[in-house]
Amino acid sequence: MFMIMDSSSSRNRIPREAVYRHLGPALKHLLDIDSHLKKSALAPELRELIKIRVSQINGCAFCIIYHRKDALALGVSDRKIHLLNAWREAAEFSPRERAALAWAEAVTKIAEEHLPDPVYNEAQQLFSEQELVELNLIVMTINSWNRLAIPFHYEPDPE
Repeated sequence: MFMIMDSSSSRNRIPREAVYRHLGPALKHLLDIDSHLKKSALAPELRELIKIRVSQINGCAFCIIYHRKDALALGVSDRKIHLLNAWREAAEFSPRERAALAWAEAVTKIAEEHLPDPVYNEAQQLFSEQELVELNLIVMTINSWNRLAIPFHYEPDPE
C-alpha cells in the first residue's frame, strides 16, 4: 500500500537538525557505530550497496540518495546501483554481494521469516564470524537511520 503525501504533510514534521539535537548523546552513539563500521573488514562498496538496498526496502528516499552518492564516490557503477532492486537476476553481483544482500533483506524483514537457514548457511560460507557480525551491524544501523529519516520526512539533498 502506498501513501500519497501532499506538500503540506511535511510542514508539521521536526526538521532533521532538530531531530539530531533532540537525540543528544544517542546521536553520537549512532555516529560512533558508523565510525566503527568504516574500519570493518567488509569492503566499503559492499557496505554502501547494503545501505542502499535496505533503504530501498524501507522506502527511505533520503538514505537512498545519500548512500548512492557515497557508492558512486567509491567507484560503484550507476548500473549496479540501479540493479539493486533486481540483484538476484543481475550478473553484476558477486557471490559475496549476493549473500550480503540476501542477509540484509532477511534481517530488515526479520518479522516475516526470521533469518532463513539457507541465507545464514550461504553467508557463513562466504564471511568470517567477525564479518557476519559487522554485516548485521550495518543492517541494524541503516534500519535505525531509516527509522529516523522516514517518520520525520527528511528531504534528500538536491543533486
